[in-house]
Amino acid sequence: MKGYLLGIDIGTSGAKGIIGDLDGNIISSHTISYEVSMPHKCWAEHDANKIWWDSFKTICREMMRKGNIEGKEILAVGCSGLGPSMVPIDNRGDPLRPAILYGIDTRSDNEIKYCNKLLGLKKVLETSGQKLSSQSVGTKILWYKNNESDRYSKTTKILTANGFIIYKLTGKYSIDICSAIFFCPLFNLKMLSWDFEISKKVGISIDILPELYHPSKIVGTVTGNAVRDTGLAEGTPVIAGAVDAFAEAVGASAVEEGDIYLSYATTMTIIINSCSLKIHPELWANMHYIPDIYTLIGGMATSGALTKWFIKNFINRKEKEFIKKGTNIYDYIISMAERVPAGSEGLIILPYFSGERTPINDNLARGIIAGLTLSHTREHIYRAILEGTAYSVAHHLDIIKNLNIYPKKIISSGGGIENRAWTQIVSDVTGLKQICIGEKGYSASIGNAYMAGFGAGIFKDFSVLKEKWANVSRVIEPDIEKHKKYVKYIKIYKNLYKNTKRDIHNLAKSFK
Repeated sequence: MKGYLLGIDIGTSGAKGIIGDLDGNIISSHTISYEVSMPHKCWAEHDANKIWWDSFKTICREMMRKGNIEGKEILAVGCSGLGPSMVPIDNRGDPLRPAILYGIDTRSDNEIKYCNKLLGLKKVLETSGQKLSSQSVGTKILWYKNNESDRYSKTTKILTANGFIIYKLTGKYSIDICSAIFFCPLFNLKMLSWDFEISKKVGISIDILPELYHPSKIVGTVTGNAVRDTGLAEGTPVIAGAVDAFAEAVGASAVEEGDIYLSYATTMTIIINSCSLKIHPELWANMHYIPDIYTLIGGMATSGALTKWFIKNFINRKEKEFIKKGTNIYDYIISMAERVPAGSEGLIILPYFSGERTPINDNLARGIIAGLTLSHTREHIYRAILEGTAYSVAHHLDIIKNLNIYPKKIISSGGGIENRAWTQIVSDVTGLKQICIGEKGYSASIGNAYMAGFGAGIFKDFSVLKEKWANVSRVIEPDIEKHKKYVKYIKIYKNLYKNTKRDIHNLAKSFK
């Protein structure tokens, strides 16, 4: 069979896409950057039309132009989206408000407390496989109903980022199971269906929830205006897609039981694969893009975002102008981190700058810089930022060991794997070998393209993915001596949160 597969990922701070041939060669690619809107404290939003759909349209057309590819040569389309997210649309398919993003948006605290009291913590965990948190879309829908009732009354469907794109392409309302599970407490993980009883009790109409699909299933084909807008051919099959982290895991070939996948992005995600359902109160149980594979997931509220924060606040304008003429700014700050010894000479940073998702599930957590002395510099602060995210990875791995899961290596991808200091620190802190896979952060797009081929019946399994599509960029071995030193720091890191939690909560509340 001749032709190409198209995969696009709609992320937090940018969208990326690739067109690949059936042997996994990238024929063309394109990237678009954008910003998250934060109109109020604790809010995080995107304009679904201007950011999600316009980015998708532009990327499609640019990739076909660059690759000299016609729409009729595209065999199937896959799209993933930042998630879980939600956008309400009316009966014409127009968004009724800006999309509310995933766990970095923490507006639904009151609704979380209400649902926990109404349903009970045990019931929520048993039904949904995860505790209610800022990651839970169900409580954000309830916030929407409580605070914007006029718009809620006009709502036809609630869609995710990839669901919105698929609606624009096919005219069909859909949600992939991976995203639906995050609509806690409205989804029953054991039944793999919407929970009518709980939805009714919470007061959310099940009619506004879209039809469920496995991520690799074809929802429909490209129709109508989408042909003109994207350049794709009418009748091109489109799969349901999934949350971006699952697409990244596929693109990195983390598709088998026991694989541990780590995504280096604006936020960091950890995915642990299993052939059976495992539930832990501090992590999120879910399915995988891959059929018949379950996952346990961890997600940090900030990780790569902290590098942007550091550049914004610690690199002055003159330096930035100087850097533009020579060294890449990321190479510049990476060298800063590499000049500082392991442990940042007694400096530890809790990376909870936007609250934290797993494993502490605490919207009121805040960042802490501990151990500062007059001898510390901005170089120390940047290395401590990277180490703080690595300590969080180690914290997650300690939890899964309680479930008798003992990883031997980490498979990683995402734009952050180009930060050699960061990846080395993660391996040194965890003591695990790390296999970095990807093409400049295009893993999610690659995963979407392959899964589109799988859903369309072009690929029967994932052997071609491993043999031809997943390109190893680096293999990182841990420094055992540094690991021994970091073990002590991990313990301090955990205690630092426990010992300051009450005071940090009081500070967070005082700033509301």
